[in-house]
Amino acid sequence: MVSIRKILQILFYIQNKSDNQARFNIMYLLKIIYFADRYHLRHFGFLFTGDEYYAMRKGPVASAVKDVLYQKIPFGANSSEYDLLSCVDDISEFERKITKQEQDELSESFIESLDFAIFEFGKMTPDEISDFSHNYPDWKKHEKEVINGGRSKMLLLDFFDNPKNLKKSEDPFQQQDTESLEAIKEDFADNENSCR
Repeated sequence: MVSIRKILQILFYIQNKSDNQARFNIMYLLKIIYFADRYHLRHFGFLFTGDEYYAMRKGPVASAVKDVLYQKIPFGANSSEYDLLSCVDDISEFERKITKQEQDELSESFIESLDFAIFEFGKMTPDEISDFSHNYPDWKKHEKEVINGGRSKMLLLDFFDNPKNLKKSEDPFQQQDTESLEAIKEDFADNENSCR
């Protein structure tokens, strides 16, 4: 089940932690969350948000997070949390501010993942972070389908792959130990197959 409360806490954490003026920008927020979720999956074996990712023209998008930012009820959300959407304030067409949230839904592992994403990508402009997200194979394999609009569901197993067009020194994700990455990927693939 999608947790609106958890999503709001994640968004507030980013806005509170980042010193980038773009921290209220919807695209910036969506990409920071993507990078944090990508890190969490590769290090801990699951997406913290529990969201579904779609490749779109401007890069990967967490579906429920996008709905929350646009004050829409995400599919599968707990009906008792619908009122929490009032915590999303419109600043402009492309900017949202989240009112103060607790952090009780944020695990240590996801705070680590958010801190990684903010540190590695948080200084970028919305256009820069969007363009950089296009390097990753989990989005790139859908590029032809989405470049003129539309969306395509991304496969979580692809989050474990490294981009071929970035050097190791250019990609913060490639600093992870290859052996541990492969072990987590194998466990994840086994769990995915057993759920089918």
